[in-house]
Amino acid sequence: MSDERSWIPSYKCPWCGSAYVQKHVDYMLAWCCPTERCYNRQIKWKIVDDGRKLFYLPMPRLVEVEEAVASLQYGAICLGGDRSGGKSVGLRSLIYRYCRKIPNFSALLLRRNFPELSLNHMRFAAMEAPRLGATWSEAKKLITFHDTGATLQFGHCWKPRDYAAYIGGDVDLIMFGQLEEFTQRQFQEISPSTGRIRRDNWRGLVLAEENPGGPLSEFVNEFFIKKAPNKKDFPYYNPNDHHFIKSQLEDNPYTDPRYVNKLANLSEARREMFRFGRRDIFEGQFFVDWNPKEHVSP
Repeated sequence: MSDERSWIPSYKCPWCGSAYVQKHVDYMLAWCCPTERCYNRQIKWKIVDDGRKLFYLPMPRLVEVEEAVASLQYGAICLGGDRSGGKSVGLRSLIYRYCRKIPNFSALLLRRNFPELSLNHMRFAAMEAPRLGATWSEAKKLITFHDTGATLQFGHCWKPRDYAAYIGGDVDLIMFGQLEEFTQRQFQEISPSTGRIRRDNWRGLVLAEENPGGPLSEFVNEFFIKKAPNKKDFPYYNPNDHHFIKSQLEDNPYTDPRYVNKLANLSEARREMFRFGRRDIFEGQFFVDWNPKEHVSP
């Protein structure tokens, strides 16, 4: 690639361009924007644990997710782009927020297969639950929040028809981790299992995180980014109900900048997708150096 992108990430606030700094917030060291306005926007969404110590402080892009959810404007929100932008931790923490806030709140967190579910979420959930006054059940794959009666259920959809286990559910929030790995039918069939219960302070929500390159990437592109799916297949699609927020590696200063050395060993197409979130390149592409910024003129 001959553009001016930096392979090594430089962690800066996307709102003001300032380099992130570390400071103590509620007894814990956290990355923050040094600009007062940006910091105040961050700190509004902090989560403290039952010991009054900082549990989670969202970085700016994840603040934007928090704001979008709180607006009650959208029925489906997708956070997508580079690998290691902090998506999994951020969206899981957002779910915790509402489980602690809304009585009898019910959430479902899905990954396509069980190993991914275990490695990316459940092994952390077992440690996080006690800090939040909740109990983790390994047998049920369930977190129960005692103060509110809320629950967070973990599940997976390895077989194409595994969606059948979830379509009868009645939950407030569904999260698809790595949405691009699911099938379109799984997403379509499971999504209506949220939003049937009317609440004054909540609307049923589908949350998704994704990286470009999986089987459902083009669907994500059409549904959340271009907002122009096939009208024949989706005659009642509402673009105003869908929202996309782009995530970049630069958004997450908790990531070691040397992480890109691991991405360097991937194929060229996957390097471009996972490091720079590109959606116009794929495995087996004939013109592997295609870049619309360079090769398309107005």
